[in-house]
Order: sequence, then C-alpha cells, then structure tokens
Amino acid sequence: MEASEGPSAAVNQTYRGVTPSTYRTFKVMADYDTSTGELSRLYYPYGENGYKIRALPKAFYAAGKKNGKLFGQGVVKSNVLVIVEGEQDCLAAFQMLQASNPTIPPAVVSLPNGSASHNAIVDNHDWIMTHKRIVLCLDNDAPGADATKKVNDLLEGRAAIANLGSLKDASEYLEAGKTASFVQAINEAKCRVPDGILTVEDVYEEAIKMPEWGRLYPWKSLNKLTYGRRNGEGIYVGAGTKIGKTEWLSQMVHFITEVEGKKVLLFKFEQSGGDTVKALAGKYKNKRFNIPDGNFTKEELIEGVEMVKGKVMMFNAYMNGTDNSVPLWDRMKPVIRHAVINEGVEDIFIDPITQLTDGMTAADTDVELRRFANQIAGMALELGFFYYCFCHLKSPAQGKTHEEGGNVKVAQFRGSRAMMEKTKYALGITRDMYADDEDERNTSQFHLLLASGVGRTGKFDVYYDIENGSYLERDEKEDVPF
Repeated sequence: MEASEGPSAAVNQTYRGVTPSTYRTFKVMADYDTSTGELSRLYYPYGENGYKIRALPKAFYAAGKKNGKLFGQGVVKSNVLVIVEGEQDCLAAFQMLQASNPTIPPAVVSLPNGSASHNAIVDNHDWIMTHKRIVLCLDNDAPGADATKKVNDLLEGRAAIANLGSLKDASEYLEAGKTASFVQAINEAKCRVPDGILTVEDVYEEAIKMPEWGRLYPWKSLNKLTYGRRNGEGIYVGAGTKIGKTEWLSQMVHFITEVEGKKVLLFKFEQSGGDTVKALAGKYKNKRFNIPDGNFTKEELIEGVEMVKGKVMMFNAYMNGTDNSVPLWDRMKPVIRHAVINEGVEDIFIDPITQLTDGMTAADTDVELRRFANQIAGMALELGFFYYCFCHLKSPAQGKTHEEGGNVKVAQFRGSRAMMEKTKYALGITRDMYADDEDERNTSQFHLLLASGVGRTGKFDVYYDIENGSYLERDEKEDVPF
C-alpha cells in the first residue's frame, strides 16, 4: 500500500479500546474509509513531518522524515518512564495508567521499530536516563524477552521489568478490561538482579553448616595443617629435580585408591603408563618394582599390578591421530569431565603442568597457564573434585639449592602467578640429596607455603624408606590426629 500525502483528520473513534482523547494527547491522526466511515489508517507522529502509518488492521509503512525520537517522547513530563514495544501499546498503556493516576501519569514511549530498536535506545539514551524510574514493558513473547535483555543492558541495568503474566502486551490488557492488573504489573516491576549477585538467604544453608574435615592425606602433619582435602579445591606441589615429587604422587594415589577406595585420573607426561602402574603397584606390595635389585619376584610384580586394576585412569597425550593443533589443556578438559561424571573420580593429578605450554613463547606460556589455572579451579567447583598440579622449582638466586636442602618459596614455582592466585594450597619439597648421612639423604622437608581460607602454613619431615619405597612420616608423628 502506498502512503498518502498526509492524514485527513483527527481520530474520532475508539479503536482497540483507545479513546479519541488519548489519540489527541499523542497527536495521532487518521484516514477514514469513504464508503463506511470507519478508520482505515492511523498516523503516529515522529516529529512534525514524519509518520509511522498503520493501515488497519496491521500493515506498517513510513511517510515523511522521522526525527529519530521514541514515539510519545516529550508528550508527558514525569519522573517515571514506561517503555513499550509498539505505538498502539503506548496509547493503551498511557490510557490505563492515566486512569489510575490522572494527576501525575507516567511518561509512556514506544520503540519505533518494535523489538529491533537498538539504535533508537542508543540515540535517546541520555534522555531516557534522566528518569528516576524506568519500566520496560515489551511484548510477552520470545522476541520481546530478547529485546528486554538488550535494552536493559543498554540502560546499564537501570530498568525495572514488568511481568505481563499470560497476556502479550498493553493493548491486550486494555481490550480485556484488565486495567487494574496492568497498573499493578507496572507498579510491581522490579529491576532484574544481575547474574552472580548473592544474598545471605541464597547461601544461608551453606553458611550455618558446621566446619568439617575434608578427605585426608597420608601424612598426619599435612592433615593437621590443612584439615584435609575438600572437593572444589586444589594443591600445587613443587620440587627440585629428583627430590620426591613422583613419590609424593604415588603415595597419594595409593592412599586414595587403597584407604578411600576411590578411583583416580592421572595425567603423567614424563612417565610411561607402564612405569606409572609399576610405581603404584610397588606401594601396594611395599616393594621397589622400579629397580633391578628391588628384592621381588615376577609373581609379586604381577600381583601388585593386578591390585592397581580398576583404580587408575591415565591419559595418553601422544596417541596416534591426535590433533596437535588443539591445545593440550583443551584435550584434557573433556577427559576430566568424563572421569568425574561417569567414573566417579574425585582426584585429578597433572604432572607437570609445564607440559601444557611445551613449545610456547614466554608470553603465550603465561597466558595459557593463567587460562588453565582459572578454568581448572572453576571445573573443580562445578564438578566437585580435588586437583593436584605438579611443577618444578626454579633454583634459588643464592644459597643452597633445593637438592641441597635449601629453603623453598612460592615465587620459585615454575609457571604463572595465576596458579598461586587460584589454588588453595601450595606445597614445596626439599631434601639434601648429597648429605653424607644416609638417613638425612632420605629425609624430605614438606613446606606448606600457602593455606588459603582453611589451614595454616608449616613444615615437617617425611622419610623415604629405601627398602619398601614408602614415603611417610616417622612414628614420632603418630600423636598428630587424623
């Protein structure tokens, strides 16, 4: 339908419940069917010479030059602004709200292009924001809901959102004679709470829960310092070369699988799957299966390996067909998710984390390790597991090395600072592997360097028994409670 040169007359009929008085307030004009005298077009003004024309019942086109304003902008001055999706809804909403409060009715405007009115909100943002209360009352359908979120984002979350219940828009409320219900919906509109905000009520049950011990470590002193392991948390373990990092892992896995009876997932990048299983089997049989003169038989080795079956899952990062263009961490994430959700795993071991950035530049390494630290912390909270990340230590700038029993600091952990920011615990291992005394050579110092939230820092000795391969505290620690 082509546009006429302009409207022929004022609106003198009630249409869709809107009275001629309301049409006059908004300066809406009309054309009439010459044969029936019924309304044929409505002209919604946008400036002096611009119109959005509605050919009844529902065909739209434009005439003249529109002024870029919202329909109804400036008609009423008020501290309250109601934004609806269409011109007819604007008229209906104003009429119902004016009937409720004829002395100080709110300003009501319409988006010029329905739910696709991004530019109009941007162009009139400053004027909209002058109102103390802004209520969005867009159509109660999928496009309207999407538009509500987008408009509210443009308005910096300032707008209250009206709940229209089972009806679609203001026009349906007016035609259904539900003025009071519409006015109530506008008055009770509330600002949408941004994602992430919590109240005391939201966390009440968690807050009143008495503190509990987490799952234990095989080292009594570490339990005393940390109060155990809580799912959703993690620990970073750092050690110098050949200091005891692998033995720490094996002793921990043995404790989880044997004492707790739980399955674990291992990402071991510096040890073959067979050697990993052999080391774990040795913990079960109290034998050093990894050395030729370990005083064991083939039958005992087989028995130990059989005891590990069904308790350990491992990841092969270098299997045939691997797409090496995909970052290693991104290949690990679905494995972790599967193990936790489908296999009941609660303990994830990654040794060493620097393998995740093999071949990267220093700048890319920092970015990737920060991404890893953030994401594994989030996954642990989401899925409910405890993670153990292992890394090498940087040599001290001066003094004894870690291999000589030198002290260890958080800054010496290789990797990104984000690792320390995101994890609850950091533990360093040192020992003097060159000491003349054999007992001293086999005694490590565990330094708990970080204990965030629960627990405290401290250090204690752990003895490696070269006869049976155990890596535990001496008997004098038996007074430390589990």
